[in-house]
Amino acid sequence: MSSGVRAAAIELVLTEVGANNAQFLKLGLRVFPTATPVQCYRKMHALVHPDKNQNSLRATQAAQLIVKLWDDMTRGELSPESWASMLRRQPMTGLELKLKILVENEEPAAPRVGPKASPPPKAAALRAGPTTVGLDQYMRARRQEANPPAAKSAPTEAWRRRTFGCTSALCDARLLPGLEKLPRMGRPGGSKTSKASNVSECRQEPASAGAGAAPSEAAPLGISFDVFDGFDVPPGCRLFVIAHSASDDGFVDCEDPDMHDEHPFQSAPADLDFGDCRLHWEAVSVAGLDRALALDAVRRADALDLFEELYWLRQRATRICGKVGYVPVLQRQGRGPPGIRARLFSGIGKLPQLPESNGKRKKSQEELKEAVAKRDEAIDKLPVELQRELGANVPERFVGRSAFSFSRLTRCMARQGLGALEVDVANSYFQFLVKDVLAAEEAPLIRDYVCNREAWLERLAQAFRTWQESQGAKVTIDRSHIKRLLIGIGFGGCFANWCSRELGTVLDETDLAEAKSIQGLENEVRRAHRLVWRRLPEATRASLKGSSGGRAAFFAYADWERKVLDAMVTAAGTSLLAPEHDGVCVFPEARDRVLKAAADLGVQVAAKPVPDAVETAAALHPEFDWHLEARLPYGDYQKLRQRCKENVARGRARANNGADTYEYFGPDGAWVEAKKDHLGHLIRSCLKRLYGSMETPPEPLNDIGFATSLTQAVLGGLSGRTFKPLNGDHSRGKMLLADGIIADFETGEIRRALPRDRMSLRAAAGSKKWRPPIDTAFFKHVEDFLETGANELKENEEGHRVIAELESLLQHSGWLRMLKNYGSWDQVLYLLRLHARALSGYARICELLYMYGCGSSGKDVIFLPLLTFLGHEAFNYGAILPGRFVTACRSAEANAATPFQDQLAGKRGVWASEIPSHDNLNEEFMKAFCEQQGAPIAGRALNRGPRSWRPQGLLFCTSNRAPRVQNSEDDGWTRRARVWETQHRFVANPSGPAERKGDDGLKARIQSGAFNAELLYFAMGLYGSLKERCNPGTMLIPMPAEMRDVQAELAKGGAQRCATDFIESCCDVVEVYQEGTPWGAIKEMCREFLGYGQSEMSKVNMALTRANVRRHAACSKNIALGPKGALRLKPQFANRDPFAPAV
Repeated sequence: MSSGVRAAAIELVLTEVGANNAQFLKLGLRVFPTATPVQCYRKMHALVHPDKNQNSLRATQAAQLIVKLWDDMTRGELSPESWASMLRRQPMTGLELKLKILVENEEPAAPRVGPKASPPPKAAALRAGPTTVGLDQYMRARRQEANPPAAKSAPTEAWRRRTFGCTSALCDARLLPGLEKLPRMGRPGGSKTSKASNVSECRQEPASAGAGAAPSEAAPLGISFDVFDGFDVPPGCRLFVIAHSASDDGFVDCEDPDMHDEHPFQSAPADLDFGDCRLHWEAVSVAGLDRALALDAVRRADALDLFEELYWLRQRATRICGKVGYVPVLQRQGRGPPGIRARLFSGIGKLPQLPESNGKRKKSQEELKEAVAKRDEAIDKLPVELQRELGANVPERFVGRSAFSFSRLTRCMARQGLGALEVDVANSYFQFLVKDVLAAEEAPLIRDYVCNREAWLERLAQAFRTWQESQGAKVTIDRSHIKRLLIGIGFGGCFANWCSRELGTVLDETDLAEAKSIQGLENEVRRAHRLVWRRLPEATRASLKGSSGGRAAFFAYADWERKVLDAMVTAAGTSLLAPEHDGVCVFPEARDRVLKAAADLGVQVAAKPVPDAVETAAALHPEFDWHLEARLPYGDYQKLRQRCKENVARGRARANNGADTYEYFGPDGAWVEAKKDHLGHLIRSCLKRLYGSMETPPEPLNDIGFATSLTQAVLGGLSGRTFKPLNGDHSRGKMLLADGIIADFETGEIRRALPRDRMSLRAAAGSKKWRPPIDTAFFKHVEDFLETGANELKENEEGHRVIAELESLLQHSGWLRMLKNYGSWDQVLYLLRLHARALSGYARICELLYMYGCGSSGKDVIFLPLLTFLGHEAFNYGAILPGRFVTACRSAEANAATPFQDQLAGKRGVWASEIPSHDNLNEEFMKAFCEQQGAPIAGRALNRGPRSWRPQGLLFCTSNRAPRVQNSEDDGWTRRARVWETQHRFVANPSGPAERKGDDGLKARIQSGAFNAELLYFAMGLYGSLKERCNPGTMLIPMPAEMRDVQAELAKGGAQRCATDFIESCCDVVEVYQEGTPWGAIKEMCREFLGYGQSEMSKVNMALTRANVRRHAACSKNIALGPKGALRLKPQFANRDPFAPAV
């Protein structure tokens, strides 16, 4: 449009009018007299949009006014169509006439030009897929090859009858005969011998497709029955009718019986029922999905759930070639009575869920194992392709579903660019009644409705409009309501009940002229239901005994629908894209074959191309801009959504109760989090600097209140600036030292800290690095040795070089001399590299070190130098945990504060000292802390909001007792735990081979920082030995032989007995509490079962508490009450001699 037309449109919108109702004239209802109100609004909005008018102020005002007027019109009592009908009866104003003339002059009618003949396709174009030519060009070439051009002539009347007419022949075509023998149907890749080319041929994956590649056998593009897990399309949405009208703006049959309930008459397949399933592949437009996911409106229309449906459909697409990909679809048989066929559904349904903790107690291990086993059993029944989807974190409700099972807009967007056609049965349910049930019966009203459906709908709509005007009713009855009424009657509904529900009153002939016709149609439907019941097989009637006539009619209709569908599927052959309930989606070359198959059955069908997704969406939801693309990529947007959902699910969506804080970059190179009250001091310092060396700044800068008044303004400005989180994953490989210097392990440089480093924690040691007084190639020899893959240093020449270098450095390094007292050079090298992993925060190595031994064996001395280097204050890299924190004690409430865990964010070294005697360790915490590239850890400080972070440090545990875990066979524990037994005692006067001379001043030297420089030197030099080329996997290798022996001994011990095992082995559960065994007898037997002594009864109490067993007063005695009821000792244990040997 020219600038003159746009200026006239802006003038029309901004000109004031007298009456309030005349404001709606600005929407162009009389400028575009043949357009619908929605189209008028969109055209006027496009004319005055600021982007089309140099972003002028008047255009902005006009666009805002247009949106407001449309909002007022759609929210009023009258519909937009009623306003248009009323306003168009009045004469046009001068501004409207001016704009109408300008628009008509700008849009002259284009002369009709016949289609230009295209040259015959080249052979190369026919063989090439979409990777060499566009999909549209390829489809045209295929059509021309399959159907050579012939002499063109106008379609004859006979052709129209043959295409859309009806015959009396009916056939019972089965679903693609022979396909029942195939375990996997419809894999990508058609038969090479087929004369008719298949779209799947241009979308085949190369030979190196990977694990998900299609099998070698050729199979046609398979069946993709939707069958959806619920009715997801509103009534009145299909354009596939013989007599099309402007009101029918969709392509899904409104007469689908799923309209009343998600699964009508409980016809959906049962969960976990995978006995009669087929896997097939369905083509989707990857390019169309990508374009749709980039739209801003798709993300804003949250009520439609568009983004999630499109995103997971896109993520499921595999074997992508050009614009097209494939999704695996699981076709499942629905539930129905015996003797007739039921509908088909897609998807896997609901899998067994794992039990969730209710916050009061932990779920028992047996209950969890049972749930896991049940879920694994269900997953094992699924095809491998769907198991991969579950493994890729695709939600269960999207796994294995067809595009047809999603919303209307999702189907349009998933099929854009495929050139597909939708072919379905018009008015399918009432056709079934006329052609199959009432073929030899008198049913004039139903027959008239099938033949003149549009006339019926228009007549009933006019009758309801007349009633509304006479009664002044505010309820609007439109075409969709009438369709819902008729289909409801078809399945047993009642006109009186519908009136009571929708209108609040019951109408009869005196109120509504067409009430007699509706009631007559209802009576004929009731008679049809009785005929359906008589025709059902005996087994079917026995199963449906006591059911309503509508339910029996639904299952009979579903059987008839399957017969028609099978005929269409067979006719479509390899050109089938996806079968639907009462129709198919096919590629264009199959159109005539499918129409002929339907005509042979005497069924009326209609075919239409898949409508443009954006135009359809804009017509249905004009409140969104469907042409605006979002800036954020859809992958990042999904990650953001998922993170928010996880936070809500974990209870993190709560307000922070702490004081308002801010962060600032301090002079020592560290970011500091301070309260807002401290900001006034910084503002005063900045104001003072404005005047150089002046002692007192002038008024008002010398006023303390002036600086304080700026606090809120500064905080407001800071709130708009987002930075990386302090001490996040970006800080790995770097460490901020006490003097504001960054030690960069990746580059090996020592540099001044910068604000962009975003590090608030700092080490207690400075940046001074030890320099050995001799030349050494120790670090290079270590990497050479590790690349050989040897297990010990003495195995090869490279290892001997490392030993030689260590022995030469031993004379100059006090830290090496200290470590050598603990064992061999293999152990020394392991400890050196373990310290390098802790200082650098290297994420791939997922280990903890558990060191145990007798007293005075120097366990604490090994970790003390590292803790001294890191520091143990809140602003340092080191942290201390109480010993009981890592044992399996009773956990706190799920929403309780976890200050000890919260303090570990960003810490590089965590020491759990003096771990007490225990039966089991807190594997949940220890595994999560070691897995530093996995899920984040959540924690909450006292009176603060929760936060999540990924751990970075090394967990170091020391104890006088060996670790005990109930699940020692757990591979996760074995991979993460490194157990070290100290085998020497350090005493003043050694008297044997297991004792060595102790150094009384060693701890004092360590705490004074004597070894700090050496730690920094070895850590930065050995950082390269942690890389994948030297150390593949997630474990620090090689492991010293002494450590391997200890872990092997612990593994042989097997799983530790626990109180839960005692309950299962020695107790029965009784319902009557009085029959329970006394509490004292239960405790005594449990003590013997667990192997505790007479003085260890307190451990028995803790073991029973962990097993959720407690003492309960039952009248005259105290009994043991377990999670399932009162406990009673089994006879062989209750009557045992107390002086007999322990169990």
